[in-house]
Amino acid sequence: MDAAQNSRRPAFFCALILLVAALATFPFVETGIDDDWSYVLSVRILAHTGHIVYNGWATAMLGWQLYLGALFVKLFGPSYTSIRASTLLVALITAFLTHRTFVRAGVNSRNATVATLALVLSPVFLPLAVTFMSDIGGLFFVVLCLYACLRALQSEDNHAVFAWLACAGLSNAVGGTVRQIAWLGVLVMFPCAVWLLHRRPHVLPIGALLYLISIVFVFGSLHWFHLQPYAGPEPLNLAVANTRYLPHLAVQMLSLFLSAALFLLPVLIAFVPAVPLRNPRATAVLGFGALFFIAAACFLVAFHPSSTASLIAPFHGTAITRFGLAITFPIKGFGPIALTPLPRLLITFVVLMALLSFVAVLFTRRPIPQVDQTPVSPSIAFQSLLVLIVPFVLAYLVLLLPRGIHGGFVFDRYLLLLLPAGLILLLRILQLRVQPNLPRLSSAFVLLFALYAVAGTHDLFSMYRARLAAIDELRAAGIPDNAIDAAFEHNAVAQINSTGYIVNPNSLLDTPEKQTPLPAFPIACQPDQPWLVPALVPGYALSYDPNACGGPSRFAPVTYREWLLARTIPVYIVNTAKP
Repeated sequence: MDAAQNSRRPAFFCALILLVAALATFPFVETGIDDDWSYVLSVRILAHTGHIVYNGWATAMLGWQLYLGALFVKLFGPSYTSIRASTLLVALITAFLTHRTFVRAGVNSRNATVATLALVLSPVFLPLAVTFMSDIGGLFFVVLCLYACLRALQSEDNHAVFAWLACAGLSNAVGGTVRQIAWLGVLVMFPCAVWLLHRRPHVLPIGALLYLISIVFVFGSLHWFHLQPYAGPEPLNLAVANTRYLPHLAVQMLSLFLSAALFLLPVLIAFVPAVPLRNPRATAVLGFGALFFIAAACFLVAFHPSSTASLIAPFHGTAITRFGLAITFPIKGFGPIALTPLPRLLITFVVLMALLSFVAVLFTRRPIPQVDQTPVSPSIAFQSLLVLIVPFVLAYLVLLLPRGIHGGFVFDRYLLLLLPAGLILLLRILQLRVQPNLPRLSSAFVLLFALYAVAGTHDLFSMYRARLAAIDELRAAGIPDNAIDAAFEHNAVAQINSTGYIVNPNSLLDTPEKQTPLPAFPIACQPDQPWLVPALVPGYALSYDPNACGGPSRFAPVTYREWLLARTIPVYIVNTAKP
């Protein structure tokens, strides 16, 4: 019992460090961030009426996340902060479970601790952990499914096997209601685990029954979601792919791959000193790999000239951008730059060097004798891990294609559900071919990423507090919310307060506003996605440029302080139309 408790201490440590980092960002602001304004509105309605009501924006089903948020409303009130605290709770449990999953997957406890911190303190995880987005909830149930599958594979007692399989399948079926793509756990990972166990007595029929129950639940939930007023499910239209978007898709997938390497860098960097530079095959891999990337980049830029920025760190996305962290909906003017060209080029070089080093190690290093490694739990064969993880990863990537193939964007935060799988495979390869433990260089990169994530998340909330202060200044002067263009989060809430819903083209309801002419904003002062917020009327806008739109107004600017570059940023209130 003591040994089991000691083995869990690093997992508790990871959760504690995440809590400290999250609180250090001072994540308090009473306004929406990214998409969570929509989810918070649904939570408040659920807590008040007991019914799930969408508002035209959510493409995620949200499911149990709404009920957890409603519980926090009952306990702590309907503020954004109290509702977001429910996500932080799930994030802390995810940190603990991720460490235990890594150990169950054959990663030693020290490496599992470093890798877990690399995940939960990364710039893609930490900002989401302190908002009410659905990504953290989806990640939790994918990790839980993987953990339960590993426990089933490692159990010797048949009853334990069946119990863990039931946990993997049924928990993912229910938990996937938060974010539909998380259902790939039960749809893909679960049958892979059953196949690996097919020689055990009664596993196939019981696994098939659990799979059938889960499938019925999944499709029943999807049917319910598609019938909800103002739900915005996204169709998978691969069959009507537009070939003129193929270069765009290629750029999206390449930048997504590079973003994944960036997020995995604390572990990938461990392969750099392991490259045998005196080995001709290793130098050939490094040289040909560099030439291949340069040729691919030149080819894509030739067919898609605007793709240059997506091939330089931090690549294309919303989790990390050159403007900071998780900035999806900007205000007017050109926002302050957090990453200038020189550090972007340096990061790109380090990412490519780590990637090529990993490939070189794969081609040149043979497995090393596994000595002085005492696992804290039963391990699992690397081949079985591949069967369990790779089909899930491939299916996930295929489901991302429709966004890119129709001209949309595949955001880097979508990689969050794949990062545990990537970390497990990298660490197993490291332990098999390089050395038992990650070098101190990896811990240094974890610390570097954590500092950037904490500072960037702090700056994100500081920026939103400044926006809210500017909005409150206008409200105090009697300006209605629908006459304030303060980025899409505010505009969308003003639209919902006016009509009850967002005018989403994907909505099943044919609302009158879909045919309503848009308000006559000045051409240079159109709000973000104006067709979704026709209730907005010309008035005032927030801007980084005091001369944007209709120029300076009578209202004083609001400033906020950034940690990343230790500077003060003004937010101006400008006119949207000259009087």
